[in-house]
Amino acid sequence: MIIRRILPEEKDAYEKLARHPLQSWAWGDFKAANGARVERVGVFQNGRLEKVWQVFFHPLPLPSLDREIGYFPRSQELSREEIAMLQSLGKDHQALAVLIEPEIVQRRWPNQRGYLLAPQEEKTGFVAADLGLLPAHRPLFPKYTFWLDLTQGEDQLLANMHSKTRYNIRLAERKGVTVREDNSPSALEIFLDLLFETTQRQRFYLHNRRYFRRMWQILAPSDMAHLFLAEYQKQPLAAWIIFGYKERLFYPYGASSTQHREVMASNLLCWRVIQYGRQHHYRQFDLWGSPGPEVAVNDPWYGFHRFKLGYGPELVEFVGSWDLVLRPQEYRLYNWLNDWRWRWLHWRRRF
Repeated sequence: MIIRRILPEEKDAYEKLARHPLQSWAWGDFKAANGARVERVGVFQNGRLEKVWQVFFHPLPLPSLDREIGYFPRSQELSREEIAMLQSLGKDHQALAVLIEPEIVQRRWPNQRGYLLAPQEEKTGFVAADLGLLPAHRPLFPKYTFWLDLTQGEDQLLANMHSKTRYNIRLAERKGVTVREDNSPSALEIFLDLLFETTQRQRFYLHNRRYFRRMWQILAPSDMAHLFLAEYQKQPLAAWIIFGYKERLFYPYGASSTQHREVMASNLLCWRVIQYGRQHHYRQFDLWGSPGPEVAVNDPWYGFHRFKLGYGPELVEFVGSWDLVLRPQEYRLYNWLNDWRWRWLHWRRRF
């Protein structure tokens, strides 16, 4: 086995083996354009490229520490040899740690008409202790997400939805809500207006407009990013950015208006995206995150959870988020300082 950095001329070979949009070459280019240093790695067996991955190194948000932090999203199973390569890369970048968030499923909850059934355990070969990993101090991705099987027929998909979700879709159609794909720069600005309206309403943090414009400039030409608008009486009420990669569709970004909520524009938008996925032969729709199988009504993410659950997807639980610690003392100091930084940001957000 040989594990080494991937060369620029090996881009096509890399793309054939990448499995998630955040592991795609285009996403790496986007992160590099935003100041991250990107390391792409290949695992070779008998001279043949068998596996690829990329990790991003970011300067710390605390200028007093001249160090970096690594982020490795949606990895596959990692061997000890790959962990050793990751350690070597981290040392090259003077990284305190690398946050690893594998896309390895350990439990599934089947969904029957918008209600979760008993969980099913999955066997994995992932043992964090064997790889020298610690529970992540500050995860970025949720541990859970929803996966919808798009190989089903439309009648099956509709039949497995919660009755209220089906009703809302039909209501939106009757009210005259329309949904269209529009990948133009003007549509992106509509999306951003709705997005920042949503963030102010929900009081959560998000990247700035420049971040999303740059993302769009890089991902849209690669045919990975698509923008859908739901409108009522020519007024945009909801907008989603969708990623299409290999056999899967993903819903990373969504926004909505407080206007005309009674016409259920978001419900029809989700259904039209599902139909788009089937028409373009995607096999699965990843709805990009959930708080988990049991969500309190007062949880700020309860509404998002119930909305997604109503479409009949299975809930999946990944093995979680893990830190590969490279500089233990500085890692502990950084976490202490960063925790205080977030407390201050949350306090300031209240005023």
